[in-house]
Amino acid sequence: MRECALVGHNLRVMASGKAPPKSGTITGGVSAPVEVRWDSWGIPHIRAQTRPDLFFALGYVTAQECLWRLDYLRRTARGELAAILGREALESDRTVRTVGIGKHADALARELPSGQAEVLDAYAAGINRWIDEAIDSRRLPLEFDWLDYQPARWTPADSIACWKYRWWGLTGRLQNIAIGEAALRHLPSSLNAAFMATELGGETIVPGDGAGSAGGAAGLPGGADDGEGSNNWVVAGSRTTTGHPVLCSDPHNAFEQPGQWFEAQLSLADGSLDFAGATYAGWPAVYMGRNRHVAWGFTNHVASARDLYVETVDPARPGRYLEHGEWRAFETEQGTIEVAGEAPVTHEVRRTVRGPLVDHVLPALGGESTPISLRWTGVEAGTGLDAILGLNAARTVDEALDALAMWPCPILNAHVADDRGRIAYHAVGFVPRRVEATRRYRRAGAPDDAWQGFLRFDELPHLVDPPRGWLASANQSPWPADPAGVSYLAGGAWADGYRMRRIRLRITAQPKHTPAALGAIQADVVSLRAAELAPAVVRLGENSPDGTVRRAAELLRGWDGAYTAESLAATVWTAFWEQWISTVAAARFPERVVSLVSGQAGAVARRLLLGDDTSPPWFARGDVAAHVADALSGAVRWLESRVGPDESGWAWSALHTVTWEHSLSHHGPAEQRTRAAETFDLGPFPTTGGPTVRAAGFSTARPFHVTGGATYRLIADLSPDGGIVSTTTTGQSGHPDSPHYADQARLWLNDEYHPLPMDDFEPEGVMHVVPSANRQFQVTVTD
Repeated sequence: MRECALVGHNLRVMASGKAPPKSGTITGGVSAPVEVRWDSWGIPHIRAQTRPDLFFALGYVTAQECLWRLDYLRRTARGELAAILGREALESDRTVRTVGIGKHADALARELPSGQAEVLDAYAAGINRWIDEAIDSRRLPLEFDWLDYQPARWTPADSIACWKYRWWGLTGRLQNIAIGEAALRHLPSSLNAAFMATELGGETIVPGDGAGSAGGAAGLPGGADDGEGSNNWVVAGSRTTTGHPVLCSDPHNAFEQPGQWFEAQLSLADGSLDFAGATYAGWPAVYMGRNRHVAWGFTNHVASARDLYVETVDPARPGRYLEHGEWRAFETEQGTIEVAGEAPVTHEVRRTVRGPLVDHVLPALGGESTPISLRWTGVEAGTGLDAILGLNAARTVDEALDALAMWPCPILNAHVADDRGRIAYHAVGFVPRRVEATRRYRRAGAPDDAWQGFLRFDELPHLVDPPRGWLASANQSPWPADPAGVSYLAGGAWADGYRMRRIRLRITAQPKHTPAALGAIQADVVSLRAAELAPAVVRLGENSPDGTVRRAAELLRGWDGAYTAESLAATVWTAFWEQWISTVAAARFPERVVSLVSGQAGAVARRLLLGDDTSPPWFARGDVAAHVADALSGAVRWLESRVGPDESGWAWSALHTVTWEHSLSHHGPAEQRTRAAETFDLGPFPTTGGPTVRAAGFSTARPFHVTGGATYRLIADLSPDGGIVSTTTTGQSGHPDSPHYADQARLWLNDEYHPLPMDDFEPEGVMHVVPSANRQFQVTVTD
């Protein structure tokens, strides 16, 4: 069925003539000939004489396959989507213009250090070389034809804006602060700590006394990650069958088509650079991958890179705010947002010394009367290009850590390994030093709420060469308790510890693993939350007088928590859990914020199911069993209304389907959406996983349609005969008539991988870039 669906897609779009050639010779802005060898998965392997030539070629081939993705991302980062998509994109445009990503990128680009300017200028020149060629040969992607416009020329500032937009996606998340503020407003202090705790918080990255071996305490502050998550682990040679380290990494994000990653190998002829993996389309470096000596991977480390501040406005003159006892005028910026088919819209940004006012992008908690400003590391730090290029070139773990010490943002969990046998974990990024780490609105002008610089690199969570022989992260709490002088944990929105516990159990289940066995953990579909808590739900519901409740309990009886394709229990449990955390939240919060805060309720929800009530009791009326029964009944009714009463239609894979959707299939002119879906979308395909290591976020509006998950999977084996295997969601190319538009979809669905060769292979095509008489770019050097 999967194969037929993919073939049908290809038949609908064949002969569009947009896919670029993979062989031939072009002239370009290079100083010496560059060779690009394309492998059978559409991955370019680039070999050049100089660093600028290398990144010129990377820009060129990325644009060949991903030009629409590049332009769409640039417009998203700069707040220019409404110009092509119309009024529905205004909210997105307003948000990023308020945050100031494009303006900040432009300022940075004017003052780039020479080494960064060299790379970004060359990369931009390569993109522009393809833009010129695509316009002349009428090979602009279909999206440009449909929307009737041509892409502007690429600039180094565009790459910076795209990269910083990724920072915002990982570290913005203002709703996590709003959750903490809502808890502060609506819960007594005796319940606030319980509610804001991390579910299964003892499964920390850096273990303490017993934490991580038995699960540790459940009372660590934080919690409320969205459940999609990312995973990575690195295992030392003492625990592998090869005797050498293995690193596995699979970042999880919202799905989009085309995807965000573009695989490549980049090599200099003198051997000083030779690395391969996933580049973030628009940014000239390998984000996850390996070179000949070192491998690296990341997960999101959700320590706070931003704060929200309650400002005091002059009641007599609303254009002023209070700063250190004096009234100060807001900095005001007027802008215009172009809107397709309509008159332009004016947009005003007001800023304090901390940052812009962001009231219009925050969840409404009720009772708002004063403006809220944002301070975010992302528009205060540099590009970070020196850090990632240093990582790409590192030859040892120590060199990798030296490079990562310069990493400004996003704040990540980095795992690295080298071919000498060493492994390391380090949180990376500029984490503000605070008197008190907290998830609440802070007081503008209060000394205790101001940032005190940034934590030193050696103060961030880290662990090198642990005796146990492995390291892992799954967005969970980094350590059991803050060390002296560092206020950290209470500011993060850490994931629950269940994915980490499952990873730990899989790694420690036997003394040694093959690289393939370690990679197979990425496909694990057992939810330890369900395995732990479903028996308690059965006990609380099996004797209910309500036949619907008994029916739901019976479907959960004996289930091992595996989110397999045929499981009915997975569907019932998922529907129940959504009902249960909403029930828990509704018991203490007003209706207007229940949907906002329910994801934070996991720690209390777990305690109640295990018979560990809070003090005072969480539910003011009725015992826990009665509320569990109501949630079970509500889950069944919800499934019957959304899916139908026939349980045979409740199998997990019948509902848990993935469609990789193109932006134009649900945005832009209505008459083009159906055509875009037929041309670009891939799916729906049944798939396993969920709130598991094989994490797959889902929508309850379209139960249980997958909205996000692993966007890349990497296994790097550092043994002498090892290499890389990987997979993206769908394929390398953004052209639907390309054989590489969807050739990796089967791999993703079946938890399989393709090789990413770093040595000889039979090429699908060979392209040469030779110097032109007139170099295509000019490097801007700033001393």
